[in-house]
Amino acid sequence: LTLCEVEVLGLRSTEENDFVNLAKGAKVSQDSIKGDAKPELAVDGNTDGDFKSNTCTHSAETKDTWWKATLDEVAPITEVVIYNRKDCCQDRIDGANVTVDGKFCGKVQYRKGQHVYNIPCRNQDGLDLFGKEIMIEGNGKSYLTLCEVKILSNPMSVNYKGLVNLAYNKNTRQSSVAFEGYSSRAVDGILSSQFSSNSCTYTNGAGWWEVDLGGVYAVQYVRITNRADCCSGRLDGVRVFVEGSECGVVLNRDFIFTYTLKCPSGLTGSTVRIVNYWTPLTLCEVQVFGEDKIINLGYDYKNAYGEASELVAGSKSTAKCPPGHVAAHCQNTPGTGDEACAGAYVTEDLSACVAVHSGLGLKAKAYARCQVNKQYDNPCGGQKLPMFKRADSDGTDQAARCPTGYSEVLCAGKAPIKTMLQGDKKAGIICQVNELVHRDKDAYKRTVCPTCENYVCSEGSECQMLDVNNDEDEPKLPTCVEVSRGCDDHNRCGKGKCVPVGREDFTCQCVDGMRFDEVAKACLLSHSDWDIVYGEEALGDDAVSVAECGKGKMVMRCYSFGVPFAADGVTIINENGMNGCQARASHKKKYGVRAVAYCGSESTSVNFCTNEEEPLTSYRYSTDQSPSVSCPNGYSMESCIFWSPWTEYLTSDSRSLIDNSGSVPIGDDGICMINDCVDSTDGWCKLTAICTKVKEDEFIKKVCPPCDLVTCP
Repeated sequence: LTLCEVEVLGLRSTEENDFVNLAKGAKVSQDSIKGDAKPELAVDGNTDGDFKSNTCTHSAETKDTWWKATLDEVAPITEVVIYNRKDCCQDRIDGANVTVDGKFCGKVQYRKGQHVYNIPCRNQDGLDLFGKEIMIEGNGKSYLTLCEVKILSNPMSVNYKGLVNLAYNKNTRQSSVAFEGYSSRAVDGILSSQFSSNSCTYTNGAGWWEVDLGGVYAVQYVRITNRADCCSGRLDGVRVFVEGSECGVVLNRDFIFTYTLKCPSGLTGSTVRIVNYWTPLTLCEVQVFGEDKIINLGYDYKNAYGEASELVAGSKSTAKCPPGHVAAHCQNTPGTGDEACAGAYVTEDLSACVAVHSGLGLKAKAYARCQVNKQYDNPCGGQKLPMFKRADSDGTDQAARCPTGYSEVLCAGKAPIKTMLQGDKKAGIICQVNELVHRDKDAYKRTVCPTCENYVCSEGSECQMLDVNNDEDEPKLPTCVEVSRGCDDHNRCGKGKCVPVGREDFTCQCVDGMRFDEVAKACLLSHSDWDIVYGEEALGDDAVSVAECGKGKMVMRCYSFGVPFAADGVTIINENGMNGCQARASHKKKYGVRAVAYCGSESTSVNFCTNEEEPLTSYRYSTDQSPSVSCPNGYSMESCIFWSPWTEYLTSDSRSLIDNSGSVPIGDDGICMINDCVDSTDGWCKLTAICTKVKEDEFIKKVCPPCDLVTCP
């Protein structure tokens, strides 16, 4: 197939399509104004072309006439579209000159009957021109009249150090929305710093914003356009993360509204998240720059070779790794002679290997073995861990040491990379993360962060040592546990009302007959004759909290407090001489639970029918998929409590019956029951009833009404 020329003929579209019209938010001006034909009429969105409709500009002079639009920031200018006047004098537009920051875009060539003129803006390489001042100059002989001007920008242009904006028009989300500041506004391509332009995000209080790039890319820069009309200081301290690894922190400066952060070399990811931990987050634009090439994380490595150095001492050869890769190995290329290279070292950003000529022998030629710098979830919490890091000595000696959790990388099976850095006497090594980070996370914890001292938890959680595998032979491991703070979405107060105290604490306004207990952090029954015993807080699957009554005492009430369904419930233990209330936790890394027992005297009384001694208080149990429990004749049910190791399978009807203390309502017939408590054929629930003997007259009526059932003394 041989083609000497191909021409595709058609009328140019005036539609914006995927371009952004930057003229909408620009500041406009012109050399002179005739009547009311002010410069803003060229960006009012009306392309009518009839001057009488008051939608076109008009200069008052014919010489040195111009109209200008000034953008907030430098942007790629793809095309300038000019809508000419229709009702009169159309030829006046002939010869109008269009420039971007003084660089020539093109000139209007008038054609009779043509209303719209598209002026492309390209440099000598065919790429978009960059600038912030777009000027249209008259021909020097006629008035300048513009009925509409569109300044079209392609946000995907190669526009920052040869890189592409990977975030434009991608899917976004954020923690919350206030004042209609939706997350998508930050990637609409509009660089206006005015919130009134409807192009800035806004979260309801402290929060985060995130963009999904649609694939794994090597992210090199993140540029943020801040709000300029108000509250620009809120951006100070905002942190930027690529797939959980930090790219950088914004340090706010007065009168600076655009910040560009350079990410560590080799940082790859499919998401970019921006977090403000203190104040509402407002972003007027976020641009994520990198090569428009998806990184294959499964690809093992690539070789990179530098150009041979000069035969001069100190001259260098540099082998640069492709984006998303780092130099995991660095040396002088085999075969060029070891005597040629005075040293080979990896640059501080890990992006390249540099070999330095000693002035003797053959030319130096750098070789780098480049690998994707994968990011791993950190078993010790905190930011993700890159596969490779560089470590330097502190300058006091030649030894460089890898951080905890990393080990030195061997260079081609020889000694570790410990090479002299040019210009000083520090030693640098390349460190690789311990393979346990992705093979056995618990083993990694035991090696790198065996205690909470080196463990990092996010806001709203704290580190606790837990038996995460329920194995007494293994040591406890640090684990982040969500901490209950203030009046959140959980029912802490039962039928009472939760009242916040400060930012993190709360109290309860309890209903009649109940009082707020500071230890249990819940509404408890008011009772002056019973002792209250608290169990230790329990956390983790099947962790147990026991509130044990003392000698001569027994459980009169048994509760479990924490967030509802953070516990499997409560039951009463009455065996081997122990009487107590037991609660079991059901959510590892969730909220702790605590057993609370009301302990009364272990009393007996005479059975008014048999004259035999029997307890005043007794317990009855029922364990089944549909448990039902009742008290014996002569006893009334005072409390009914729930327990099951199958709480994750509880039906919605069952959940509605169990309150935040583990109690289940008692029917008018004195029976406590739950039908089909769990949605599992193997599951079951246990109900425990606390039964108290009724008064003498009532007991006789219920238990032994005829004389032949009564034993008289």
